[in-house]
Formats: sequence, C-alpha cells, structure tokens
Amino acid sequence: MGRIDDPAVSIDAWKQHFDVNVFSLLGTLQLALPDLRMSKNGGRVVFISSGAATGSTPGWGAYNAGKAAVNSLARTLAREEPSIISVAIAPGKVDTNMQTRLRNEGAAHMDEADLKIFVDAYQQGTLVKPDDVGFVIAALSLRAPQTLSGTFFRWDSPECKPFHRA
Repeated sequence: MGRIDDPAVSIDAWKQHFDVNVFSLLGTLQLALPDLRMSKNGGRVVFISSGAATGSTPGWGAYNAGKAAVNSLARTLAREEPSIISVAIAPGKVDTNMQTRLRNEGAAHMDEADLKIFVDAYQQGTLVKPDDVGFVIAALSLRAPQTLSGTFFRWDSPECKPFHRA
C-alpha cells in the first residue's frame, strides 16, 4: 500500500509487485502452455484477479494496475490460444491475512471511506470464506466453458453460479 506520490513506494517496489503478481504468471504460462494445449480435457487457466482491476482505490496503485494486467493477460491468452479456456476471477473480500493487513495498516494509505468498506465487512461477518471461493476456482479449473474464455467476473456472479457448492 502506498500512494503514487509516496517516496517510500519506489518504482522498484512497483516492479517487485509486478514480478510477483504478473510476471510470475507469464513465466508459469510459458512453461505450462505445451501441456495445456495437449490436455485431453481441454486446458484451462484461472487467474486470481480482483475488483481492484477495474477500481481506483487510492493507496493501491500497484495492486490496481497489477490486477488490471492480469485481466489483460487472461483476455490475450484467450485470443492467442483459443483451445485453452482462460478466465480471471475476483474472489471478493476473502478472510485472509491481506484483509487483516488492510484493517491494521490501511488508514495510513487509504481514504477513510474506502477503509471503512473493509472494516465493515469484517465487523459484519461478510468476508468470503477462503474454502468457498476456492471451491469455485477449483470447479472452474475443471469445467469452465469456452463461452467464459477471456472474461473477468466475480466469484459470486451469475457466471459462477454453476460452480458453487450445491
């Protein structure tokens, strides 16, 4: 976290963020593509994106931009490799260490109204359980249809309903 003009958030910090959240995906894809192309069940790639990919939360510049790049990678892969289904999914506010960090450290970097959204979700018990969204991600990796290839959607969107637990 850190605003664009924060001298503590260097270009190198942005590069490190992109190394972890974008370029690692590209490297993995380049290694996996030959096997994905030959998959008897059809190759599928499920990218973990975020609502931040289309948002503009102040203090999250690198995260916002990185997740937007992930969505672009999913769209591009879908066009370049039409036999491989590629989707990007936003898991929502998942009850993970990231949420704890946002609540504990976000006030120094985020607008008060934006931070309140995350604090309220925690206090109201509406954070997503990791295993619920994980189930959807696993189901998509096995059964995502070609019609979803190249798209970005939330884990609780109508597109994902067929992949939720019964």
